[in-house]
Amino acid sequence: MVIGAKNGAATVATGKASDALGGWACIALVVVTPLLFVRGTFTVFTIPKASFVVLVAALLVTAEMATLVAWGAHRRLDRRIEVLSGLLAVAVLIATMTSKVPAVALTGVGVRYSGAVTYLAYAVILRASACGLSRDRARHLIPALGGSGLVVVGYALLQAAGHDPLSWAPSLSFGVNTMSTFGNPNFASAFTAISLPFLVGLVLSVGRPVVMRIGSAMAIMPVLAALGHFSSLQGQVAILATGVLLLAWLWGRTGRVLDESILVCLALVVVLGVGTLVADRSWLLMLAGAVLMAGVAIALIGRERAWSVDALPIDDSWSRPGRRFLLLGIGMLPLLGVVAALGWDRIERALGERIWFWEVGVRLFLERPLTGHGLETYGTRFAELRPLEHAVVSPSHLSDSVHSVPVGLLVGGGLILAVVYLVIAAFAACGAVRAIRAATGDDRLVMAAVASAWLAFHLQSLVSVDEVGLGVIYWVLTGVLLGRGFDRPTRWLTLVWAPSRDGGQWVRTGIWVAVAIGLVAFWVGPVTAPLRADRAHDRAFVALVAGEVDEALARLEEARQLQSGNALYAAMEASLLRSERRLSEALAMSERAAELQPGYPLHALEAARDAVRVIGRRDNLGRAIRWYDEVVRIDPMGPWSEEAADFFEAIGRHDRAEELRNRQAAGPVSGG
Repeated sequence: MVIGAKNGAATVATGKASDALGGWACIALVVVTPLLFVRGTFTVFTIPKASFVVLVAALLVTAEMATLVAWGAHRRLDRRIEVLSGLLAVAVLIATMTSKVPAVALTGVGVRYSGAVTYLAYAVILRASACGLSRDRARHLIPALGGSGLVVVGYALLQAAGHDPLSWAPSLSFGVNTMSTFGNPNFASAFTAISLPFLVGLVLSVGRPVVMRIGSAMAIMPVLAALGHFSSLQGQVAILATGVLLLAWLWGRTGRVLDESILVCLALVVVLGVGTLVADRSWLLMLAGAVLMAGVAIALIGRERAWSVDALPIDDSWSRPGRRFLLLGIGMLPLLGVVAALGWDRIERALGERIWFWEVGVRLFLERPLTGHGLETYGTRFAELRPLEHAVVSPSHLSDSVHSVPVGLLVGGGLILAVVYLVIAAFAACGAVRAIRAATGDDRLVMAAVASAWLAFHLQSLVSVDEVGLGVIYWVLTGVLLGRGFDRPTRWLTLVWAPSRDGGQWVRTGIWVAVAIGLVAFWVGPVTAPLRADRAHDRAFVALVAGEVDEALARLEEARQLQSGNALYAAMEASLLRSERRLSEALAMSERAAELQPGYPLHALEAARDAVRVIGRRDNLGRAIRWYDEVVRIDPMGPWSEEAADFFEAIGRHDRAEELRNRQAAGPVSGG
């Protein structure tokens, strides 16, 4: 094989089509994923998002492979981008293969699916966005993310007003039922903050239609109201990243234009800083804020004609240090305002339980600092290692996430994955600076909005879980910053069968279609299995409500066959078998659930109880002993120790029962 371009029109056209496919696929990801959910069981928010992300990544790989086979052409990015995306995939695979529970690390827990498969999809998406979101296509990110953010906000405000057209189970986030399309107010708040810079970018963009700019300005106050209704501190802090966009907009302006632009920025800063705290208190107040922002936008549009924005004087040398400090002070105003308004007490309360989660995370990291335990395996050890304070306050609340993306990567992938993540972030930050400096006009606003949203993700990720609806946006934005910051002339990797001249296009197109169909047939079953399993799960609930127990069991078994590694389906099937007094089958299924989700004491406890129910049968006494011992080992501070002590007392193991009761009397100690 040779490196270089065979300058045939067919090869060039194929490369451009491949770039366009990747770019539009990434835009579809950031628009569709945040909005996607399927009516049904409580997993409807996560599974569709994760399935869509993996599906798009699989389609991108399929198109790339089919193009390579049919046309012998492969577009090469800057070598740094190729290496970084490759290192991400390799680091994830190392963490998975060295994990003690590789099955869990591969898919992640059945709540978020942020395991190795999802991160491999992120590596594909990172490369595709760097390759496909060129200058022309990247500008579509502003209306795309701004628009999807407004849909999330609109649904949230409907919920806040008590007019939700759909009925959902109560939110698990401390009673906050304004959760929008994410099923969780923390995630919805984070996404709203990430999308906010794109909305502000629409207001400031000279090349956008006037109606769009004024409408976007009016939407800012409802966005801030939704952030208030989410009651999530992480989103309210993440909006500070919008300051990057404002500073980039001011960059290079001088004289009167700079002075008037600073006034616009101050108005936006005041609205962002104050509106977040008050906009959710009154619909009338929200409306007044929207009218005020419309006035700011109209005044800005009117002044732009006097400024002749396209001919603004540029001073990239920034030789006047006073201006730097002035702009830095403007950028700090939201931070000072939010911190002063929120107060340290609220920040401390918001962190609360997370400090205990992080303590367990540090202990797990120190156990395996190089390769980690595997992505999303935190829950397999949390109950065992949690501090006494957490067991006292929340005896039965067991976390499956460390609630910090960077710490989670340290725990899941060790230093190898964490260093790769930090290096990618460092290159993306450098790429952001390069891209913003090189761009002009509205294109500079596009790159500044991308950088602001990228920073907003990092701010909220410090105290948040690894969630695919947010993660995919981060990796798309990272790819844009890398692709624009380290752009190089197009290079091609061409194979010997690449056409040296145009011709035979129909034959090669046929080969492309055949290869694509073959690859899709190979992966479509596994990729769509989680979604199909969830649909079967939902049908089981419908059958159960109708009193059709056999049908419910059949649908649960279908779900379990589609996703044999999901402990939820096995546990539910065990519960239904138990209610039907099919106790031996229930025991086998509850043991299956406990084995699939190690470290979760409730599954082990149900297996122990099922073994007791059939204890008179052969070997079941040993099985009951095994699972009660496992319950105590998994969660030595949990409330189940008394039940285990009673069991051991009943079978004559008085020494074991006394040991457990003495431990309870002395106070629980951390397991090891």
